[in-house]
Amino acid sequence: MSHPLSRRALLRGASGLAVSLPLLRAMSASAATAPPKRVIFLYTPNGQYLSAFKPTGSGAAFQLSSLLQPLAPHRSDLLLFSNLDNLAANANPGNTNGHNAGITSILTGTTLQPQSGLNNVVNNELRGYATGPSIDQVLANEHPEAKQLKYHPLIVGAGTRTYEFGQRDPYSYVSYRTGGAAGAEGAQENPAQVFQSLFSQGTPTSAAVDPLARRRSILDFVATRYAPQNTSLMARLGAEDRATMDRHLTAIRELEQRIQAPAASSCVAPPLGTGNDFRTPALAIEQRYGLTPALGAFQDGNDWSLGNHPQTMRAMQDLVVMALACDLTRVAVLQFACAQSGPAPSWAANTSEDQHGITHALDQPSMQDAQRKISTWYAAQLAALIAALKKVPEGSGTLFDSTAIVWFTEMADAAGHTMEDLPIVMAGAMGGALRTGQLVNANHRSQADLWLALAQGFGLSRQSFGDARFCKGALPGVLV
Repeated sequence: MSHPLSRRALLRGASGLAVSLPLLRAMSASAATAPPKRVIFLYTPNGQYLSAFKPTGSGAAFQLSSLLQPLAPHRSDLLLFSNLDNLAANANPGNTNGHNAGITSILTGTTLQPQSGLNNVVNNELRGYATGPSIDQVLANEHPEAKQLKYHPLIVGAGTRTYEFGQRDPYSYVSYRTGGAAGAEGAQENPAQVFQSLFSQGTPTSAAVDPLARRRSILDFVATRYAPQNTSLMARLGAEDRATMDRHLTAIRELEQRIQAPAASSCVAPPLGTGNDFRTPALAIEQRYGLTPALGAFQDGNDWSLGNHPQTMRAMQDLVVMALACDLTRVAVLQFACAQSGPAPSWAANTSEDQHGITHALDQPSMQDAQRKISTWYAAQLAALIAALKKVPEGSGTLFDSTAIVWFTEMADAAGHTMEDLPIVMAGAMGGALRTGQLVNANHRSQADLWLALAQGFGLSRQSFGDARFCKGALPGVLV
């Protein structure tokens, strides 16, 4: 008797290494059901140069700004907003730091709880952590299938520790399991470690059975020692499924090769600087190593001095795509930096000024130009992520068809620290649940209403989200 393959079937070795299978036609038990819905949250820091960033028009008759032109090929996939406000951030005391108020509330819809020891002694600003869970955690932990996966959610990034303290503090977190410092969940920042965590299970007992330690491909390890399993699997697949498997395994192999840390005997990373020196030329490592910028040199500490920020985020984007394709997670967060700063964006703009400094110097034409280039570069990263998802076949469509991407930042206008007219950009219909190709006028409702609509489209039965004072119900115009 022939049994259908499981959607989460694995190629597994005795060492615990496992590679998830893509969605195949042979998985007949689930072939008639739609692919699972996924969400990616993409955070970039410091707000936007709002007057130059915002799209114009309304409904389907919207026009993208010059800063959003990288997204033009995906225009029909976009869901844009006007007059969407962060009401929770504005409800904090007036001496609350704007970046802190924004980053703690943007995904939670809650005010912050001031915490002793975090006050800025110069400005006497209140600082603290969110008082409720963030939407990424709610989606990943309340959906009955999503919460069973390996990561719920997967949170990755680069430069998420603050330059001021060199460690994680309230400016570092966009994701909260629960309110308070104990509920904040930081991003994983080492792509090589993320890869190993995603695609291996358990801790190998020795280098003899650890293909990563021996610098051998996970796929080579499985294929060499467990070829009969692969042969048996392939024998059960039709020509189309075999081609899908081929593409899937090849993609994982190529991804591993791109992010695998080079051996110390053959590669020595250039000096990356220390402390608060985050003005190292951003392209130095990329020029020397391409997309394998000595990732083994990453430490779980202050990485503001690293000049390989864009390469790291490209690796993380690839990892998120593969994690979704392998059904290791349904919800992911890509965090490009922490609030109130960001590494010197020499890869996007010819300046040694940090991103936060640029946003507070927009009265200068050179800084306006730099901010335009930064925002356009971030838009291009979103476009690249959309394109990557569209290249992954799934069922009768692509991985993008079942996914929604949310690009957000902690405030609206960067220079003014405003919380009105949030520059949130969404892409993807999430399995047909969202009305894309629209610019929705939110009429000054809270982003919590948007997150509630997203939760309902994802399959949750919630009727409220965040602080009830600011949630009026699912935002109209979002769901199909």
